[in-house]
Amino acid sequence: MVSMTANITNEVVEDTDGGDEAGDRPAHRAPRIHDVARLAGVSVATVSMVMNDSPRISRPTATRVRSVAERLGYRASRAARALRGMKSRTMVVFVPSCSQGMADLYIGGLLNGVREAAHQAGYRLLLEQAAHSGPDNQANRPGFDAEEVEGILCVGCTVADVPHEMLDLPLMLIDSSPSKCRIDHVTSDYTGAMTQAVKHLKELGHRQIALVRPAGVDHREFEMLVAFRQAMSDAGISQGSVLAQAERSESGGSEASADLLDRHPRITAMIAADDRMAVGILHQLSSRGLDCPKDISVISLGDLGPAAYATPGISAVSLPLSEVGRLGCERFIERLRGEIASVAERLPTHLVARASTGRANVTVSIRQDRHRQ
Repeated sequence: MVSMTANITNEVVEDTDGGDEAGDRPAHRAPRIHDVARLAGVSVATVSMVMNDSPRISRPTATRVRSVAERLGYRASRAARALRGMKSRTMVVFVPSCSQGMADLYIGGLLNGVREAAHQAGYRLLLEQAAHSGPDNQANRPGFDAEEVEGILCVGCTVADVPHEMLDLPLMLIDSSPSKCRIDHVTSDYTGAMTQAVKHLKELGHRQIALVRPAGVDHREFEMLVAFRQAMSDAGISQGSVLAQAERSESGGSEASADLLDRHPRITAMIAADDRMAVGILHQLSSRGLDCPKDISVISLGDLGPAAYATPGISAVSLPLSEVGRLGCERFIERLRGEIASVAERLPTHLVARASTGRANVTVSIRQDRHRQ
């Protein structure tokens, strides 16, 4: 379970009066943000905002928190450097652990925008690939000193990918949105993207529509599922959701679509959560002697490159990943400078119709026989 101190830079909290001076920390370990919060009588979020010069905290509270932090020696070097205006101008970027790493088209699109904005603002980036671990979070130990960075950008991942000891730093989610707490974020409008995909297929007469969504380790899995069900309901398509999960790869798309076609032979359209998954679906259709879009229409979310050059060209809802990365980094720098109070932005998507979507073919009962032959 990830500590909810992850909402440190974003959630307005109610302060309590005074502080409990009892229960000093053990002498054998360095002071932690929880120690400061307990002795100052405030929340962990408040301590973090004070340490990062947030204008949202009252002067008396900020004075009390700084006094306790100084007495305990909590991050004295970083706090003193911030007060002197000597910022490190360095941010750490966490990206999810995946088979293709930094070469992943999705991550690469976001990083391009982040790099551009950071370079223009004179900031240095430290890249860290997240590694999921056990309860002690040992595998997520950072390869840098937390006192040397101003904040964290979670690019294509969530706070679950950040080491626990770093969750008191300012944090921004890039192309991820929080579900249970308020965290600064800039993301693509996945609800709008799914609505556009379903609407496009409905206008072509499709009613038997399946979703091939990313596996559970992908932070977008739940958001896409909710958006798909809502879009189908809004479109007046009352059938039960036809779903499959797969890795974001060509093989994942091929295997998932095979499973869907075996279980639901009357499907006339599939929505893929990734361009590479859509390419895998095309491969599976071809291996079964099925035509796209005559037998099955295919549309993806992304439009990152493979969609335009596949055969047939894959219809896609274009995600503005580079712009999301650029704007997210710009907003984060503004937050670090105290120029804005919070960030919660969703950037619009747009449909690019290509040859992989066409009129629904309701004569689908012969598919299984054709595949067996």
